[in-house]
Amino acid sequence: MRHVLRLCLVAWILIASTASADERADLVAETRSDLAEANAEIARLEKALRGARGREKAELGWKTARALRARARLHYVLAAEGADGDPAGALASPAVKADLDRSIELLTGLAAEHPKWDKAPEALLTAGLVMREAGRYDEMLSTFSTLKRRYPRSDSVDRALLVCGDYYFDRSELERAGRFYREVVDRPGEAFDAPARYKLAWIAVNRRDFEKALSLFEKVALQRTPTPPVDTFMGVGPRVDLRQEAINDLTYCYTEVRKPEDAFAFFDRFALEPAEAARVYTRLANRYFILDRPQAALPIYRRLLELPGDAEQKREWQERIRELETRIRDGSAP
Repeated sequence: MRHVLRLCLVAWILIASTASADERADLVAETRSDLAEANAEIARLEKALRGARGREKAELGWKTARALRARARLHYVLAAEGADGDPAGALASPAVKADLDRSIELLTGLAAEHPKWDKAPEALLTAGLVMREAGRYDEMLSTFSTLKRRYPRSDSVDRALLVCGDYYFDRSELERAGRFYREVVDRPGEAFDAPARYKLAWIAVNRRDFEKALSLFEKVALQRTPTPPVDTFMGVGPRVDLRQEAINDLTYCYTEVRKPEDAFAFFDRFALEPAEAARVYTRLANRYFILDRPQAALPIYRRLLELPGDAEQKREWQERIRELETRIRDGSAP
């Protein structure tokens, strides 16, 4: 359905209150039009579902559950507008709750009635994701446990384990989160290895195990297997460039455990584009500057002058170079 594809943008503009009154009115009108379309589609699917049997019933139930989840997003957008952009108030909307609950009912029922159906693992995964959206976290964890037990080799298990890890990570239960992330990495396949390793790296940073964090960030930065887009309540969220994030975070860990004279050899291995190299080396140089290590920072600022940057940036780097050279020459540097 076309409305699902633009929901992220619609909701963002409404909730963030960045649109003009006319733009908001137009977007609300479009969403209401999409809602009417969704209502008609769901009514048709529910009618067909009542007389269906066997595989036909499973396929119709799958389509209906997904359509209900999509309609819940539309109700959420309109409720958020009515609640002055309050996400909590929008999620409490009876219409949102009813559609999410019905979607969960269908998905769990389909998986139970058709355990050998090829979409059964995905149905359980989706049910767990909808439970997360509805705030039914205990049921989410239980459903993902059932998914793993029934279909241990399914790719859907990797995604479920990652969501479980994120649930505990967000609650600062890092030990439990780490167990789920490590299980993702230890399973066959690499689709979700990068986000799992990235979170494991941050768990290591929180424990000040910078050597381990550096190794994990490095693996994320070197991994070439693309990570599937993130499934969020408002649709498919923006794809996070974990490689870029990992390289950025490497600069912090590197200054804690590695020699500054090896920095260029270390970071140049990532085949950085000129603009990317400028960003990474700026972070690294600034980190050494904050740590009051001018001997380490100076050659990096000099390298930055050879990379792309606007005139103001280059002036800042030149001033920083002169300041560091003076400190080193005067013997005021540690």
